[in-house]
Amino acid sequence: MQETTAGYWRKHLGVERSPDKNVFRQVKSPLRIFRPLILGTTYFIIDKLCDYRVVGLQNLKIKPPFILASNHQSNLDYAFLIRKIPPETRSNLYSIATTWLLGNAVTQFVVKAGANCIFVDTKANFMEALRVASDVLRLGKSVFIAPEGDRSYDGSIGEFKVGVGVLAVENNVPIIPAKIDGTFRVLPRGKFFPRVGKKVTVSFGEPLYPDKFLAGKKEENAYYNYKAVTDELKKRVVSL
Repeated sequence: MQETTAGYWRKHLGVERSPDKNVFRQVKSPLRIFRPLILGTTYFIIDKLCDYRVVGLQNLKIKPPFILASNHQSNLDYAFLIRKIPPETRSNLYSIATTWLLGNAVTQFVVKAGANCIFVDTKANFMEALRVASDVLRLGKSVFIAPEGDRSYDGSIGEFKVGVGVLAVENNVPIIPAKIDGTFRVLPRGKFFPRVGKKVTVSFGEPLYPDKFLAGKKEENAYYNYKAVTDELKKRVVSL
């Protein structure tokens, strides 16, 4: 019997088995003792060197698990994204980070100490990244995802990959859309030193619940469910 699209994704996400509780092992780094210092320094720089504001924080009041999904302008996106979110929300939010961040000792220290990052070779093993994200959601935590998969070259919003729709549908969790505007001006691709005095706005939209896309859909056409959720997410991000 031919495997359905939904069956294919469920198999690779592992949603029919118990989630791997060891998925959080990486996050329990001893470097966490430096988190107050890293976050305090980062937030001081953001507040003092940028014209920074946040819109729509009330949309983060839902309980985990959920997916927080934003466009991707700069390596500084995550820092600006979490600057104003409630501490409880931040502590339950996990980022699936690419392993290339581990190649630089300074970057490795800052990322491991400052955030709940789970490292996966996202380019070589995309399915593994989705599986890890799925396990995090099934264990009751939230996941941050940049559906474009890579930073923008010019600040514009690119195509959203359907994986975010797969995660939302197969785990039946809402997605909170977020739009980051201005980090491209602060630290564009290929630059190493941030520019000061730039305006940065982070906007959070209303949660997108995937269940409305499921009614009346056949399992064989599951890809269109995933794509519909992904397209709606991008539409909401662009409109923020």
